[in-house]
Amino acid sequence: GGTELQLLNVGNGDGRVYNLFADIYGLKDANGNALVLSADNNAAALYFDAERPGTGFWKNATLQLSADGTLQLVRYTDISVPTGYRAVTVDEAADFTRYVTLTSDVAFRLAEDVGFESSTAVMSNLAASRYFTSASVEALAAIAFRNSKDRMFYVKENETLIMKALRAVTFEDMAVSADEAISGGAIYVSDNSDITMEDNGAVIFSRTTLTANGDEARGGALYAGDASSVVLNGNGSVEFLENTAVGSSSSGGAIYGNANSTITLSDNGSVELIGNTASSGGAIYGSADSTIMLSDNGSVEFIGNTASDLGGAIDGFTNSTITLSGNGNVTFSGNTARHGAAIYGHVDSTIRLSRNGSVEFIGNTVSSSDSSAAYGGAIYSSGSVTIDGNDDVTFARNVEKSGSIYRLRSLYLAGDSSTDKLSLSAGKGQSISFYDSVYMGAKGSVALNADYTDAEGVMQKASGTILFSGATTEEDLKNAKAGVAGTDAEILNSRTSEINSAATLYGGTLQVQDKAVLKLNGGLTVAEGSTASLQVQDGATLNLSSMTIAKDAQASIELSGGSAMTASGQVSVAAGGSATLKVQESEVNLGRNALALTSGSLVELQNGASLSLSELTVAAGAELKAGGYIAPVAEAAKPVAFSLEGIESDTPIVNTGSVNHVEGNLRLSGGSTLNLQDSYLTVTGDLVLDVTAESEKVVVELTPGIAKDELSQVVLFEVGGTVAFGENGTASDSEVVYYQFAEDYFTGDWISQDTWLVYDRNTNLVYLEGVNIIAAVPEPTSSMLGLMGLVAFTLRRRRK
Repeated sequence: GGTELQLLNVGNGDGRVYNLFADIYGLKDANGNALVLSADNNAAALYFDAERPGTGFWKNATLQLSADGTLQLVRYTDISVPTGYRAVTVDEAADFTRYVTLTSDVAFRLAEDVGFESSTAVMSNLAASRYFTSASVEALAAIAFRNSKDRMFYVKENETLIMKALRAVTFEDMAVSADEAISGGAIYVSDNSDITMEDNGAVIFSRTTLTANGDEARGGALYAGDASSVVLNGNGSVEFLENTAVGSSSSGGAIYGNANSTITLSDNGSVELIGNTASSGGAIYGSADSTIMLSDNGSVEFIGNTASDLGGAIDGFTNSTITLSGNGNVTFSGNTARHGAAIYGHVDSTIRLSRNGSVEFIGNTVSSSDSSAAYGGAIYSSGSVTIDGNDDVTFARNVEKSGSIYRLRSLYLAGDSSTDKLSLSAGKGQSISFYDSVYMGAKGSVALNADYTDAEGVMQKASGTILFSGATTEEDLKNAKAGVAGTDAEILNSRTSEINSAATLYGGTLQVQDKAVLKLNGGLTVAEGSTASLQVQDGATLNLSSMTIAKDAQASIELSGGSAMTASGQVSVAAGGSATLKVQESEVNLGRNALALTSGSLVELQNGASLSLSELTVAAGAELKAGGYIAPVAEAAKPVAFSLEGIESDTPIVNTGSVNHVEGNLRLSGGSTLNLQDSYLTVTGDLVLDVTAESEKVVVELTPGIAKDELSQVVLFEVGGTVAFGENGTASDSEVVYYQFAEDYFTGDWISQDTWLVYDRNTNLVYLEGVNIIAAVPEPTSSMLGLMGLVAFTLRRRRK
């Protein structure tokens, strides 16, 4: 009836048959009807997820009810001898060794488990390809190699080694050493050769050690030569545990792929690389132009791998490609290195995590014993990094330790080439969360929530959340420092992400929270035609060099909880675009540059918010709700100017709240709309009503809270500077500077020839006199307005 049965962490048995339930006397469907199994094999014709199998599940698995009433999950595998191979059945290890010298292609069919203890070079110097398989489905044999001081398999050039449909393939407790450079502790694959392990129950490489005394060691367990391939596909589980490469330099504690090689782990029930060690690439090393691919597996775990130099878990050399795609949950945890604790990508490398389940980079560490820098607590890259289409992605507790100085930082991208790119895309309802800081240099580019391709090849919109948070910084630093609190500098550095490349936001939400600081020093563009949200919350800070809302884009910018947004360059909205800026109990400082709002844009200040800028241009159809404090930051010789021009719609332009203050000059042009809420507007500079007899008038909207005295006076402005009515109007030294019909400057159904516009020099007030009151008058509530004996009234206008 829609109930989901999840089987987790299975597949370490025979890899082919799972007993699910016992003592079953009958099966029923969701409606209570008997479920009839196939008469041929007593199995239900039910197939499991072929695109993303759960841990231990395979494509084309079936449910089978055995004669003893056990419900099983079964996968039958074709283990017939392939064309071109001659079958030899091996019953025991002694038999097995007799066939080692065969030079033709042989398929070894293992009728029984075969194990080699303290063996020496059992399969060295093979002259031809080899194919290992069980003799039948009923006899699921295993092959194991243990305690050897020689590698087990040496695959010659242009040859292939295949191990298929075995209950288990195990290489364990091997120790291979030489006084020269050496490669491949368990298996050596020559140039242009291949090794394939598929459809086995378990594949295990455990505690293999490769030692080159004073020389180079490559591939603690497995070495793949130039243009060769390693394929582990369709196995129940794959485990590389505590393998080590040791030498004056060493690479690939578990697996080493040489130039142009391909390492593929796909469609396995689970993949674990745990506790492997080398100088570079603690678990996997890929040389120049190599490909490392982990795809469509169940769970994937890189845990506790160590590199003394680069890439605690994975190291990809120049122009290499590292891809994790279509897997279940992916975890990188407890990996350590000098740079790139989880993954290190060299120049022009590509790192991609795409369409996986949840992805976690948790508690990885880079460190240097001296004061020199250690970079990339999780990932270091001098190429491109793409994270898209996964379930939730989390970076937390990743540490850079330089001498005694600590910093929480997940990503370090050099950004020293125009081809370097960081791309982060979260699908609908998903998030990419950084609880550590991020750094990127200046020459690359950053794409936030760009479209991505799903598993079916369909282009998807990235509408999820990209989060930078400082919520756990202090606790995480204290844990990293073994109980010692982080210094103020360490805390601030750990909360501060710095991206110096140009960034583009294509959609979804960019969120900065909990005292985190995000510096977009290369500027931010909201992409053409997109809809995006920026949220700065709970004491966080967003610093921009500039910001552009591109053509036909819509951007919502919200600040709350004592947050701040600053821009040293221009913040503008292109034609056809719109921006909504809502500020609550926070501060926006736009420097000595312009904020230009197009039609449909909104700036709203609430609850003590402040907006500091040097120039504000508001076009037709835009709206400014100044319920907070507006202040200039321009030099004294260049006073701030607020220009409200060309209003042709009913949208209010100035909609001031309970605290109404413009520090600087205010110009109301013909066609502007003035909406006053709760009180009049204080202008510290000059006020200009730039309206002539021929131009459209300023529309005035007065809402509840505007007050009048017993002479029917309604205060509009208190002006600190001069007042000019008309295009060439100038201030007068007389007591009453202006006393003219209001209809010459304002429009509205309630304005008549009996309504006057007055500027009183003695009080610095601009008010309307002779207004017809149409609402009841309550008692005064504001000391700010008490001087005038003002009371509230309601006055609405209908635009002609």
